[in-house]
Amino acid sequence: MKLLKPLIFLLLIFVLQSCDLIPLKPGIWKDEKIDAGKRKDIHALNDQLLKNIKAGDQSAIEGMLSGNLLESNYKRPVELVGNHLKDGTYSLYSEYYIVNQLKHKEFIKPNADSAGLDYSAVAKEMYIALLLPKEPANKYMITIVYGKFDYGWKVDKLEVGKYSENGKNTTELYKEAREQQAKGYLVNAANLMGMARECAQPSDELKPAFDREMGLFYSTLIGLLNSHYTYPITISGVPTQPKIFRIENQSVNVGTYPAVCYLSKIDIKDTVALKRENEQVKKVIGNIIPGIDKDKDYMLYNIYNQKPNTTSNAYSYDVTVKLK
Repeated sequence: MKLLKPLIFLLLIFVLQSCDLIPLKPGIWKDEKIDAGKRKDIHALNDQLLKNIKAGDQSAIEGMLSGNLLESNYKRPVELVGNHLKDGTYSLYSEYYIVNQLKHKEFIKPNADSAGLDYSAVAKEMYIALLLPKEPANKYMITIVYGKFDYGWKVDKLEVGKYSENGKNTTELYKEAREQQAKGYLVNAANLMGMARECAQPSDELKPAFDREMGLFYSTLIGLLNSHYTYPITISGVPTQPKIFRIENQSVNVGTYPAVCYLSKIDIKDTVALKRENEQVKKVIGNIIPGIDKDKDYMLYNIYNQKPNTTSNAYSYDVTVKLK
């Protein structure tokens, strides 16, 4: 019995070493197709990283980073991830386990295009975690890229990118823009396409979602807008005749909505008179810009006495209108 125990121990070591020596087949595995044991181990590693970032434990964070990341400006992406973790509860949206092929001392990606990935192959084994929050309508995706190096699994990249506006991703915004254009609401459609383009690549590791078809549609919309509207646009029907000089998307705490920016002759300090004028503007704005006050929860007004530019510090009186 005394001899049997050392033999069993040596056999176990041999089996484990043999497992490490088994060649890994190049490929990309996504979500539940990843080996359950490997998935569990990396999830634990990922949870620890997020815990360290939330706690601001710099020493523990650095211990989880690759040599390449430590040599770069890693503090800024760590700070960005930490800031966004405060937006709400982040959970795993999607994940990839990758085995790259080593060829001529370089790692070759195994048909990454078919998986919708566009990543740098930094190690033979890699893992990519994509996380999204539950709470805000305007969501930012956190991407964490791991590589298995000679010194173990380490974080090689951290990034944050916009994923959705008002709860909709690029594809959903594009679909809604098509619907708005069909109604003749050109400004709404163009604003939605602007948001779709901003959400098109929430992670550098993913292929952009804003494709050629979307680009052509957006270009057509801009052409139609330029033929229909010439700034400044006088808001006829209002005695003071304020003039619209810009319509743009603006992000506020309730989401991203169109802001109508116009010049008023009323002193910016006379808020009572500005409110009275704005009530008149609200009644006719749909005639001036069809659809601008429809099919959305809010819209905004930025009222100025002088047009803002890079050199002037023009002040505005801002109004948020709840439409639904």
